[in-house]
Amino acid sequence: MQQIKISSGNTHDLLFENQRALTTADLKTYAGETGLNQETFDSCLDSGEKQAAVAADFVSATDNGGTGTPYFIILNTENGNTAPISGAVPYSQIEAAMQSLG
Repeated sequence: MQQIKISSGNTHDLLFENQRALTTADLKTYAGETGLNQETFDSCLDSGEKQAAVAADFVSATDNGGTGTPYFIILNTENGNTAPISGAVPYSQIEAAMQSLG
């Protein structure tokens, strides 16, 4: 399995700025604009190889209360308790979620 690394913050920024333009053609254009290996990116996207994994992540997030981005699950590694955080929230909400985990 080949992994494509998105190492540049400008890729994230470009996708965020163009949230309403995320067709396959758009994504391929952005890959080229941000310096990703165009052939590798296009091949990965066209193959659909990751489609099932992305769909499973989406279902998992929505099943656990995810309604926006960013979406995090905070985990207490000592007792296994979790708290989902969905959307852009103030730090005080994240802190309260961490404290609620015991």
